Amino acid sequence: MRELTQQPGINLLRQAYRTLRRVKQWPATQRNPYNVLRTYGGYSAIGAALRILRTRLWPRGTVLFYPGTPSHYQIIYKLCTLYGYRMHSTPDRPYDLVFAHEGSTVFPQKLFDDFGSAKVINRNAKDISKKQVEQAFGEVFGYSIGIDPATHEGLALRKSNDNYTHDGEIVSCPCEPEEDSRITYQRYIDTATGDGFFAELRVSVYQDVIPVVCPKFRADSPERFKVVARSEVADPGDHLSTDEQDKILQLARKMGVDYGEMDVMRDNNDGRIYVVDVNRTPAGPVSGLTPKQTREALGRMRPAFERLVRSATK
Repeated sequence: MRELTQQPGINLLRQAYRTLRRVKQWPATQRNPYNVLRTYGGYSAIGAALRILRTRLWPRGTVLFYPGTPSHYQIIYKLCTLYGYRMHSTPDRPYDLVFAHEGSTVFPQKLFDDFGSAKVINRNAKDISKKQVEQAFGEVFGYSIGIDPATHEGLALRKSNDNYTHDGEIVSCPCEPEEDSRITYQRYIDTATGDGFFAELRVSVYQDVIPVVCPKFRADSPERFKVVARSEVADPGDHLSTDEQDKILQLARKMGVDYGEMDVMRDNNDGRIYVVDVNRTPAGPVSGLTPKQTREALGRMRPAFERLVRSATK
């Protein structure tokens, strides 16, 4: 019996049980890795504890997120947790690769100067404001989404220039524009599905790959621009042509986005797509998915995530 208990596998299992006991004693706010593994990885309780223990002792790699680590509701946190990458935000500690993780719409030009020529994922994605998206989109696609409300005729969308505001408001034009640099006006894109919903696409970008597209459906209600009624998981080719995918990736490169997501709408009137938002610190996968669908989406993202990591650590 003594020989059996000295076997590495038995000792590791004992450590896993100790880890599991400690995890269950943690405050709810500290159980995020365990919850992610159980909910989205399909791990058993002891399996989740083993994964946590393995990541602590033998991580697949160490990722420095700077200037701050991602929250548990963000995709990159889930991917790193599921696939055994250690995360921290202290440049003085060892790391294998660096993710620029800045939630503000525009981050300072010199934020990553101390990293020299080292590869920093999203290092050049300094400005993801709506106006910057409008400009870059027009240059890549050859047609515009931004409008002059004083001369435009018909409906338009008034929205904040900043990220994460979800404050879109439909207005009739021509109208007197607000003298506020924090406000922008865009053409109204008709995405009605005919059954009381409005559709849009959440498109994932991992360097030169679009691994998954998630169609989102919003109900025709006052909360239309804030609440997603339901979502799906799909192949990019089911909703985007090869040329459209290429242009989306060109737009990402133009904006310096190595990793992120875009909100894309297809207009019922002209059939063309419009990129209305670019996000370099996406939450999700997108709301409106079931846990099973979320696992599927994360599974589709995994190979692209792994390629992104390998390319950054060569």
